[in-house]
Amino acid sequence: MKAILVLGCEGRQDDGFKFCNGVSNTILDLEKINASDNYMTLIKYLDRVANLFINPCCDINIIGNTIYKLYELNYINEKTNNYYIHFYNLHKRCALILQILPKEK
Repeated sequence: MKAILVLGCEGRQDDGFKFCNGVSNTILDLEKINASDNYMTLIKYLDRVANLFINPCCDINIIGNTIYKLYELNYINEKTNNYYIHFYNLHKRCALILQILPKEK
């Protein structure tokens, strides 16, 4: 699948004071893992639990669980998992968003 899994936030302002302008990070290239053992397990999870093939997900619980699922299925290592958890904790008040986007050429 020529797509990427992206974790980001929409940014946050309060009375004109900017806490965050918004940021996004590619966390997994779905095309690169196409031949992996757990590929279909992950795709089914992204489809059935997170519904990412229909809409982006803004539910922080589902986003947190999805990050853990990537770690559990060995798509990310412990260091990367810690980065994502840190990002999650820093930006969960900014309106986190997890989405699948078409991969640019």
